[in-house]
Amino acid sequence: MDIEKVFAERFKTGVTRRSDEFKAGYRASLEFESNGVRIINPYRIGSAQADAFWAGAFERRFTKN
Repeated sequence: MDIEKVFAERFKTGVTRRSDEFKAGYRASLEFESNGVRIINPYRIGSAQADAFWAGAFERRFTKN
């Protein structure tokens, strides 16, 4: 899988805007799916940033959008 290509297609211009944290979670999920890289959330548990990170990771893992 070409991670950069999938990521670019998902977040191309005109697609719903997402936070950097959401995108980081989405990318982390792509890395896990492609290379088995463990998903580690770098944000403080309970913060909006952590929630956005997991939202991005879960979007990729469960909807493949």
